This record gives sequence, C-alpha cells and structure tokens, in this order.
Amino acid sequence: MERDFQDQVVILTGGAGDIGRASAARFAAGGAKLALFDSDGGALDSVAGGLRAGGLSAKASLLRRLDVTDLDAVDAAVDEVHAKFGRIDILVNCAGIYRHQKVLEMSAEDWAQTLDVNLKGVFAACRAAGRWMSAQESGGAIVNLASVSAQRGSLLHAHYSASKAGVIGFGRSLALELAPKVRVNAVAPGIIDSRMIEEMIEARGEEWRKQIPLDRFGTPEDVADAICFLAGDRASYINGAVLNVNGGMWMD
Repeated sequence: MERDFQDQVVILTGGAGDIGRASAARFAAGGAKLALFDSDGGALDSVAGGLRAGGLSAKASLLRRLDVTDLDAVDAAVDEVHAKFGRIDILVNCAGIYRHQKVLEMSAEDWAQTLDVNLKGVFAACRAAGRWMSAQESGGAIVNLASVSAQRGSLLHAHYSASKAGVIGFGRSLALELAPKVRVNAVAPGIIDSRMIEEMIEARGEEWRKQIPLDRFGTPEDVADAICFLAGDRASYINGAVLNVNGGMWMD
C-alpha cells in the first residue's frame, strides 16, 4: 500500500475514532493529503499530532471540529477542503454513535439522534463531496462504514442496526447515481476491539467470540485495510459492494 495514495485528497469523518485514526494513518503512509472531521476537537488534535510526528506535513492536512448532522456546516467544510487542495478524491464516512437501549424503552429523541449521526451524516458528507467528485474529470471513491448489525440485527441496538442498514441501501443507490465517475462502497465491520463497544465486549465478549470462526475480535487496522482497498485503484471495478470484515461472524 506504500504510496498508493500519493497526493490524493482524502476526507475522513469520524477521524478521531479508532477506525478513523487507523484509516488516517494508512492513507497518510500512502502519501495522501488528509482532511479530518470529528465532533471531538481535542481528540482530533491528538490524532493530527501523531500523524505529523509520523511525517505528515501541516500543509497536507486540514482539521475541523464538525457536527455531521449540520448540512450547511458539512457543505462548508467540504468546500473548504476543495478550496485548499483543488480536488477531492476519496471520502470515508466513519462518524457514528453506538448506544445501548431496548426498543420499548427508547425515546423518539434517542432514535432520531442515532439515525441523524449515522445516516443523515453519511448523506450530508456524500452529497457535499459527491458534487465535487462528479464535476472533476478524475471522479472519486466513497467508502461508508456499515456494520454486521445491519445484516443480522443486534440486541439493544435496533436504532444502530436500522441506521447501518440505511447506509447500505443509500450507498447502493448512490453508486448507481454517481457511476461511472464515482464509485461508492461500504465496509461492514463485525466485533472490533475499540472504544466504541468496549462496554459491550466486557458484557458479551465471550458470547460473541464463540460466534466468530477466526476466534478473535477485529482491530481498527483490519477495518482500515479494507477501507483503503475499496478506496484505491485495486478496487477500480468494485461498485455498490459491501465488504464484510467480521472474521466469519456473518457470511452472505
């Protein structure tokens, strides 16, 4: 993967999350210019500091604290990336929330917040970046983060599962709309050892592990490798696909 993304401009939402961090590191190692968006500005600064310590120059990066549910703010941030770098080659949507609630105890606000961040946020970023990608001769690639929960359901996470199923359906529709210039695919992680689900791993880890043929949880780097594959030229004939990264927990 070394230098596979030389001088390509990559936007990452959720850039301060574990999968976002790992993906940013992979892209930076490949020579990309990075725009990282996240609602946690302090964590984003920490990620950027690590990347710059690894050799990413300040001129090749842009950081913005961003609420992905604010469509106007997303439009402005993406336009700023284009103004700075002159192009947008890759969009990766990693921003998301994962709350634990039973449906019968879930409020309308709980439901709406998860759908807003996990699905509306993907729509907002894809719409903003897709406009630029469609207009440029080189096109582009979009990779959205889905989940095994969208495929098999998840106890206490109906709103999360619904949002990720929506990401898959939205992405496949967008793959038809933006072709042939822009490819749109998704990665569907299984149980990834990360801060987002550490409470559930503690509560249900042994139960989950027994369902995984490879007998381990995934790492953020496992998911980042799949993201970079779908974003890169080696996946140039893949469009509208969902790449499962779950150790065999779900097969389709």
